[in-house]
Amino acid sequence: MRRYARLSIIVCVLLASVGAAAVVAYHWADRLFRNNLAANYEFKRVHVSNGRVLSVSPIEPGKESGKNTEDLPHLKICFSIDSFSDIPRNLREEYETAEKVRIVKEGPRCIIPHQKLRDTDLKPGDPIEVDYLLYGKGVAIPSRIVVQGQDLD
Repeated sequence: MRRYARLSIIVCVLLASVGAAAVVAYHWADRLFRNNLAANYEFKRVHVSNGRVLSVSPIEPGKESGKNTEDLPHLKICFSIDSFSDIPRNLREEYETAEKVRIVKEGPRCIIPHQKLRDTDLKPGDPIEVDYLLYGKGVAIPSRIVVQGQDLD
């Protein structure tokens, strides 16, 4: 009888150990899944940042697009994204570094708005709002630029 009691105790301890290990493994896998889900969410939502106008230069109608029509915009606006504070810290450094490298290689980001603007409406240093999407590996693509309450896309 004693032999069966010892054996049943050993089996119970073994089952309890396996159960505890399974619970720990479940919580680890759940945390990993939730962290990956949260990181994935950052690539699906629009992030918002402040920026500033770096330069405003007039262009000839049709020169940038190869067409010669009067309906094309007449200004090229170059801007910068001031910070990536809207994204989690674990991703922020990668995007800040990539933005600095991109500026050195390619220069500032520029747009040609569809609205006709006068060059007196904007000047370098004016604040803007930049909405952007994350594409991984430090690539951030602006999706909307707002200057003085006016959407420029």
